[in-house]
Amino acid sequence: MENKEKRQRFLLPVDYIYDGFVFPQGTLINTYNAHDDGGRYRYLTLSGLEQARFQQPVQIAGIWTKAIKIDSDFNFLIELSQDQDISPVYIQNDQGEYQQDSSHPSIHCKSGQIAQYTVNSNYYPDKDYTREDWYTLEDECFEPKLWLFRGCFSAPPIYVERPYPQSKLHDHERMSDVTSTSLL
Repeated sequence: MENKEKRQRFLLPVDYIYDGFVFPQGTLINTYNAHDDGGRYRYLTLSGLEQARFQQPVQIAGIWTKAIKIDSDFNFLIELSQDQDISPVYIQNDQGEYQQDSSHPSIHCKSGQIAQYTVNSNYYPDKDYTREDWYTLEDECFEPKLWLFRGCFSAPPIYVERPYPQSKLHDHERMSDVTSTSLL
């Protein structure tokens, strides 16, 4: 299980592109991959990303952030690194769809607050769950430009677990060569 723990809590050894977004080297990552059996030879990925804390503020969804949490498949929380006005604001209509809030075109949020985002049901690609290996064919989906801002609130900082102790990786446990920015 040590190998599995190492892949669940780690510092990114290189810049890493996750569905078009660059997570900088040194980002503290927490993931959960139900299909990781704990074997020694497996690439690190951000599939199953739960939380991330950045060494320096980065822009996600057009706002400056310190940390991010995937709260559920449809809710994303972002810890703000500075005061900022965020727009557009979305609300749910009577049919349960999200639409821009015409009465509040933007909301002023303060540093340290948590910005809440959601996505519509069409955010994720359709999957063929009838295949036995459906989980190996999953397309990653991390597209902050499609997130819908709901508001911000005061809360404790997003908790990201420390990296696994002695998280020296085996040669075969490096980040996936396909998505490493070192290849670009």
